[in-house]
Amino acid sequence: MTANTPQSRKQKGRLFQQQIAKAILDFFPELTENDVKSTSMSKSGSDLELSEKALRMLNIEPECKFQEKLNVHDAMKQVIDRLNKKKPKQFKNVDTMVKTILKIPVLFFKKSYSEPYVCIRLDDFLSLLRSNYEQTKDFIR
Repeated sequence: MTANTPQSRKQKGRLFQQQIAKAILDFFPELTENDVKSTSMSKSGSDLELSEKALRMLNIEPECKFQEKLNVHDAMKQVIDRLNKKKPKQFKNVDTMVKTILKIPVLFFKKSYSEPYVCIRLDDFLSLLRSNYEQTKDFIR
């Protein structure tokens, strides 16, 4: 789907947000449509509205981008800046907060005729690997 008008670009983005919300709901049957919702395109903030239950389960700050040419660094900065604005005052920065409450900035992205991808920071990825290892290490040996 090539979007040539602002309206068609918003439609493309909205459909992608809905696709990501559905993928999360399909993967986590414990969640309902009330727990993960695509937000309106005019709403500032996160592209997915997560309930308290979904936030506790997923620990992410999601951003969705359906663009043919995407600057991943700028898109990740957008998510991190949003987290910095949301962070409670007792945390100096997002890194301190992430280590404390594990809210990971996540960028879902794709372009036309491509599958979706996910981008997270290296430290967050390594933490996920460590967590997975800790949960499965007894089965590996």
